[in-house]
Amino acid sequence: MRQTKEDMLIFWGGTNDVTWNNLAREIKKVQNYLTENWHTNIMCVNVPVRYDLSELSFIKKEPRTFNRKLNRISTKYEHTNFLSVDLSRECFTRHGLHLRKFGKDYITSCIAKRIRTYQWQTGTGDCKSLEWHESPVVIPSEKLDEVKSILQTQPAKRLRSKPIVRSNVFFLM
Repeated sequence: MRQTKEDMLIFWGGTNDVTWNNLAREIKKVQNYLTENWHTNIMCVNVPVRYDLSELSFIKKEPRTFNRKLNRISTKYEHTNFLSVDLSRECFTRHGLHLRKFGKDYITSCIAKRIRTYQWQTGTGDCKSLEWHESPVVIPSEKLDEVKSILQTQPAKRLRSKPIVRSNVFFLM
C-alpha cells in the first residue's frame, strides 16, 4: 500500500540507533528517506536522551547532536515536520535507558496532538480510533476434554537429585 498526502508517517528512533561511529551515516539515510518519500507527510520525533550514563560521557551527547541535525534536515522539506519532546528523568526506568509507561503515554499524546493540529490546519482527514472487540472463545463440547488435558499442568518427567548437604565443620591445617 502506497502512502498519500493524507497519510502521516511517524519517524522515531531510539538512543541505541544513534552511536558516535555511525551518526553521519544514519543522518544520510534519514535524508535519503525523506527525499524519496516526498508523497507522504512525515513527522520526525526527536531521539530521547540517555539517563544511564554520566553527564561527561560522549555517548550521551550523540542523541542531542542527532536531534539537532534531524531538526535541520526536516525543516528543509515541505512534507516533514519535527516534534521535539523533552522527557524528564521520571519518564525513564530506574536504570535510565528505557521509557516507563508514563513516558510512552506522554510521547504518544504529543504525537496525537501534533497530528490533530496538522489535520486541523490542512483540512485533511480525520483520526479514526480503532475499537477493541474481544470475542469469546467457543470450544465444541467434543474437544473440551482434549483442551482441558492440554491446559493442565504436567508434572516434570526428569528425576530430581537430592540436594547436597554440607557440614559447617572446616579443618584447618
